[in-house]
Amino acid sequence: MAAGFSLAGLLRVRRIKERSAAGDAAQAAAKLREHRSQRELRLQELHSTAEDPVDSDSLLAIAAARSASGAALSDLAALDAILEGAAAQADAAYQRVRMELKTVEKLEERHNTGQRAAQLHREQALLDELAGRSAERKRS
Repeated sequence: MAAGFSLAGLLRVRRIKERSAAGDAAQAAAKLREHRSQRELRLQELHSTAEDPVDSDSLLAIAAARSASGAALSDLAALDAILEGAAAQADAAYQRVRMELKTVEKLEERHNTGQRAAQLHREQALLDELAGRSAERKRS
């Protein structure tokens, strides 16, 4: 009877962790893409405003709006850096978990190869024994 892979439980846990880490990395990348898309929309909105000041009050209002927009863009750039860092960390965590999974998968493959070799050895021994008996009967 073939022995089961002794690290099968660990392999299942590592596969679950790998799926979770892959989901986390995908979610972080999606957040980053969404943020960058929103930032581009804000930049386009800012560049598309072509208001001509008609008096000093409207000039001050436009200057205040542009100043506020500049501050908002700085905040968006900072958020972009934070989200990019989070995406990089999630990807690194996924790569680490993936490597850990591959290690156990290689051990499982080695175990399965050994089991197949042992099974083939048993079959060959049985065939040799049957051939020996057949040859002995023919001599008798």
